[in-house]
Amino acid sequence: MIHTKKLVMNKQAKNALLGVLIFGVTLSILFLMSFVLAVHQVSFEDWRADVDISAFGIDEDTYVVINVTVNDTDTGSLANITQVNITFPAGFIIASTFDLNSNNTDAVAVNTKTVGISFTNTTLGGRFVFSWENLTGGVIQNSTSLTHFLFNVTSAKPGKFNITVRTLNFSTFIETNLTIVINDTTIPANKTFESARSFGAGSNNSLNHISINLSVGDNAFADTVRFFLWNSTNDVINQTNITVDGRGRFAWINISTVSDNSSQGISDGTYRINATANDTTGNDNVTSVNGVSRTIIIDTVAPEITLTKSSSSDKNKLVIDIAITDSTSGVNGIACTATGGGTGNIAIGGGSDTSQTATQEGLSCSSSNVYTIKCKDHAGNTGSKEGTFSTDSCSGGGSPGGSGPGPGGSQWITTFIEDDEPLETRGSITKELAERHRVKINVVGVVHYVGILADGLTGTSVTIQVSSSHEQESTLNIGETAKVDVSDPIDNVYDLSVTLNSIESNKASITILPIQESYTLEEEEAAPEEVEEGPPALGPEELAAAPRSLAWLWILIVVIGIVVVVWVVVRKRQVAK
Repeated sequence: MIHTKKLVMNKQAKNALLGVLIFGVTLSILFLMSFVLAVHQVSFEDWRADVDISAFGIDEDTYVVINVTVNDTDTGSLANITQVNITFPAGFIIASTFDLNSNNTDAVAVNTKTVGISFTNTTLGGRFVFSWENLTGGVIQNSTSLTHFLFNVTSAKPGKFNITVRTLNFSTFIETNLTIVINDTTIPANKTFESARSFGAGSNNSLNHISINLSVGDNAFADTVRFFLWNSTNDVINQTNITVDGRGRFAWINISTVSDNSSQGISDGTYRINATANDTTGNDNVTSVNGVSRTIIIDTVAPEITLTKSSSSDKNKLVIDIAITDSTSGVNGIACTATGGGTGNIAIGGGSDTSQTATQEGLSCSSSNVYTIKCKDHAGNTGSKEGTFSTDSCSGGGSPGGSGPGPGGSQWITTFIEDDEPLETRGSITKELAERHRVKINVVGVVHYVGILADGLTGTSVTIQVSSSHEQESTLNIGETAKVDVSDPIDNVYDLSVTLNSIESNKASITILPIQESYTLEEEEAAPEEVEEGPPALGPEELAAAPRSLAWLWILIVVIGIVVVVWVVVRKRQVAK
């Protein structure tokens, strides 16, 4: 048999054990609290520093010595600071490299027990990280005097930044952020006039306002752009301030009056616009070369044109002198254009800013021609002038042709003169005419015109007009002939015929013949345009006989009607029975 003995703890032993447990827990809590309640005071100090960092910050692009001070107020050997990490944000520049023996920190000099300090200097993502470490004796012993870390730093980027200091007392890291301000001391730079919504430098503009879009650069925040508008006599006629969009930094202005509170618009002339800027910290480039200027020309008036026949003209050539006046943007280097005249090309010559010529050759002598001259200035304004000029007289030789204005006025641009002898004597006239071209003829001693109307020429037909004291129009297809009575008053006799021979290269070939053919008013109303194709028209005797030849038809119709009536009556009676 096995015997067991029950062990029983008396009350006194229990109390003793409980006391030991409570004491152990208390010591543990106190030990842990020594780390939790650790106090590491980190700050900027003036000692050996160039400026009071907390009060004034640092000006950008200027090297300044700053003093980061650490004070370990903890008690106990385990409260010694064993590691110090100091991290500078990206953009900061450190003037010299730290090493253990550098005079940039007094951690070694003050604490004789910190012989085993190791030092590292690394860069992480553009940030400088400086580390001092001694896990045995500590970097900074508790309850010592202040320990300083000196840095000669600068930054090109204004703003607020944090320098992060991490301290370790054997087991607990404490992180402190020291805020440092980098002051903006750089004036804004007016980068450029943006092409979008901006008048170009030296540009000519046919508008009564000036549009400018300026991009402003600043290493912090641009604030205001001031635009000054100067006239050609160096007077400031408009000064406008624009608040810059801090995100895009664009300043756009549309100047349409001589001042903000005026209704007087921008008149034609040469202007200079100057732009300056300041930023939110008050830096101003008003007297700096960074201010930008641009010259702009406003011209809303078209050039004035004067046309004169040149003495270089002759029987078959017209030379027109073109005098141009444009006092603002000018027309130098821009050739005028010319339309109208005869069928040949019109050559533009000269090319100075005030004088050009229009020359057309291959014209008929004594021909009158209408020209339209257009000249454009550098701002895009176009002036237009129409003039009528005649080639020299045919006397003494030269090809026949020419014109007088005749009926229709400026409707006709070219008139060929063929009235030197009557049509009945010449026998026929064949001409190639374009739209608004006509030929002048003589019929029984009276002047008449035969021409093609504007928009009257197609690929297969023309609309002609025969005019003298009155106008007569007729549309002809190729091969057709129109007969016209040009007598005044009309005498029921066709005097001439016009035949459309062909149409080529936007010109119609027509032949005019003298004729003497009688007609009646009934014929004229029924067929106002005589056409040789088709059956011949009935003469007076045939027209008189035509009604009698139809009498048998009327008799037949009456007989049929009577038969139909009788049949209907008989049919009704049969049905009634």
